[in-house]
Amino acid sequence: MKRLHMDIAAIANSPDLAAKFSQDQIAVAQQMRHVTEREEGLLNIPQAALLLDVSRERVRELMKLGILSRFEFFDGIYLSFREIKNRRDQEMKAGRPKRGLIQRVATGIHAAALTDKHQLKQGGYAGPYVQAQEAKRRKKK
Repeated sequence: MKRLHMDIAAIANSPDLAAKFSQDQIAVAQQMRHVTEREEGLLNIPQAALLLDVSRERVRELMKLGILSRFEFFDGIYLSFREIKNRRDQEMKAGRPKRGLIQRVATGIHAAALTDKHQLKQGGYAGPYVQAQEAKRRKKK
């Protein structure tokens, strides 16, 4: 993905650079929205670690190994909710008991609290995906 590195002062002093910067930010937001729809949501590293019940370093290791896909938007790293959900459902940890309903709800609330500003602008970790699903459902009616 193309990264935009411009001098803030230059952007502030040039209407042309400001317009280009704005267009680039909109393009990145649209791309993030599209990937969010396709991947059923995007999680940041702390959210992924919490949901997988592993360390943040282990999440980074899984990305390096190619087990989890990595997406970069606005200089942040995001992971596929679909992949995290599939990995969590595999129950990779031998000997650990399954989480109970209360623990799963508490983990979900904690993960929601870790939502970053870019996810929030999109409507949450799965906002565009949920909106797309609702639009499909309405079309069928």
